[in-house]
Amino acid sequence: MLTLLFAFLFLLRLLNQLPISHSLTEPQQPQQQLQSLLLPNQCNEKCGSIDHIPFPFHLNTSCGSVSNAFHLSCHNFTTLFLNIGSESYRVLEFFSDGVLVDFPGLSSCRQYNDLHSFSFAKNDYFGVSVENVIGLYDCEDSSLCKAECETIDLPGCDGSDSGSPACCYPLSDHSIWHVGDGFSGFSKFGCRGFSSWAVIRGTNSGKRGVKLEWAIPRNSSRGACASNTDIVNATAVEAGVRCLCEDGFVGDGYANGVGCLKSCIKDGREVYASDCYTKRRGERKAIIVAELAVIMQRLCRVGCDYAELRLCRVGSNALQFLVGKLSKVVTAGASWQSSQQ
Repeated sequence: MLTLLFAFLFLLRLLNQLPISHSLTEPQQPQQQLQSLLLPNQCNEKCGSIDHIPFPFHLNTSCGSVSNAFHLSCHNFTTLFLNIGSESYRVLEFFSDGVLVDFPGLSSCRQYNDLHSFSFAKNDYFGVSVENVIGLYDCEDSSLCKAECETIDLPGCDGSDSGSPACCYPLSDHSIWHVGDGFSGFSKFGCRGFSSWAVIRGTNSGKRGVKLEWAIPRNSSRGACASNTDIVNATAVEAGVRCLCEDGFVGDGYANGVGCLKSCIKDGREVYASDCYTKRRGERKAIIVAELAVIMQRLCRVGCDYAELRLCRVGSNALQFLVGKLSKVVTAGASWQSSQQ
């Protein structure tokens, strides 16, 4: 019995030196949600000044995607085009929910374009975004002009601030233009031309071009989304949805793409996936001590069966408490390792 007492005291001293805590630190939440992170597609494709093409857009059909509707073409390794029907639209920029394109058939920027020059309105995968602001020219009826867009910085063809057009209309207003409409409808107000800028929500400056929102049909979204995603409805694509990473995760949200990676702030910078977890040096010691504690507990119980000593019962209860604490450490480590496989 004396041997058991010394062993118990030795174990207690060892436990006192060991940092008893979970072997995994809880990941911290990112300072801001970065769900708009644009990551390259699986083939890491690029064209001209566009450094990477994000999922689901692609040049090579062998790259993972959700539909051929997002297939692009790169002309002379310099200019990227999105093909919709019989028209080709030069790609200017990608957004997490859309793509900024130029007017079809243009080799240079025009101050304003014919109302019928951009005939596309919508299909199952794309729609004219409500984040476009339209500048209208030579309108006979000015009742459609909205004062709230006059304070937005809308650059001219050379990129400089050309001032607000004489008449501007934000598509988000919905009083004249509605989702699914084209631009030709403005002709009934006697307007002879228009320009377009994408004004991203939360900003006060426009990017010249037409923003098209993209989505996938809801009936084809099953299996397309990765784990840790939410399905959000599109605004400009009827019955269209997108896969969006949940809070605390970043990525493109799609099973054939990057998916969603755990995100956290560590040492002042954002890290992803397993880097959000830190294994502590005491993990291996905790496992060894836990095994030793189980053995000591069993020995002490045997001793108590034959000699009902008060000290042994107290020691057994203490060991049982310590084993319970250590078991949580081991269980947490095993659960984390299993989740990373």
